[in-house]
Amino acid sequence: MFVKPAADRMIRWPRTMTPLRATGEHVPEDPFWLRALADKDVVRAEPEAADVPADADAPTPATETAEPSHDAEDARA
Repeated sequence: MFVKPAADRMIRWPRTMTPLRATGEHVPEDPFWLRALADKDVVRAEPEAADVPADADAPTPATETAEPSHDAEDARA
């Protein structure tokens, strides 16, 4: 989901403590961001054309898993 800070609010990413950009960012739909939305710390927004990723469904670095892929090993077996 794409959100931006509510007027006169500043909210940080929970792991990095980096402030959410005032222009908004794509964030995971997890309990932290859903709570921020319910508390009106952020508002849903539409990304500007320059902010829309080429493949909006692709995982972002924040949502990718750290697990290595074992597909190549499975194919050799």
